[in-house]
Amino acid sequence: MDRFWTALFSDALDSLGYPNQVVSGFTMNDSSLFCMGEAHTLKVEAHNGYAPRKPDDLHLGLSYLCGLPVGSVLCVQGSSFFAYFGSLMYRLAQRTLLSGIVIDGLTRDSSLLSDSPPVFARGYTPRDIGGRGRIVSAGEPIEMDGIKINVGDLIVGDSDGVVVVPQSLKSKVIGFVLKEKESEKDIMERIDKGEGVLAILKHHAF
Repeated sequence: MDRFWTALFSDALDSLGYPNQVVSGFTMNDSSLFCMGEAHTLKVEAHNGYAPRKPDDLHLGLSYLCGLPVGSVLCVQGSSFFAYFGSLMYRLAQRTLLSGIVIDGLTRDSSLLSDSPPVFARGYTPRDIGGRGRIVSAGEPIEMDGIKINVGDLIVGDSDGVVVVPQSLKSKVIGFVLKEKESEKDIMERIDKGEGVLAILKHHAF
């Protein structure tokens, strides 16, 4: 019980009247991993057909990644046709000490993404972004499943999904999470001691 998990943050947002802040349906490079950090955003655009790779197509994304603060979560509005983010960018993410990478699209090199930080993606393909797409914006608002993600929002992710906490709600959500975490710890201890459900309910409302 010494760690956090996404359900706590989702429950906090429910209590504040924000019930639709969860992005689900991701695969993870390691389902035991957890990430939490401020969002930084990239948006990918597909070319109309295949075109030779241009150096500028990836420069924006690479330079943005290398300049991110330690502990950030890179959020990418990606593609369902080609991969953005593979083993080389993963190594850069490790060097930059990112907390996680969330890609609303495909990635690749799945067998090589086996360490921390966690990578959340919709699936995998060996098909590269080169000649097929490019980064069109960095640090601008993006959307995943209709949920807006802005730079500075709090992103929390684990094997259950990804929770987007708007920047304006961070302090309230964190306060709720810390209180709820202690409450759940107490409930677990009471269960382990053999207390009955009715006795537990007297101390905790569900």
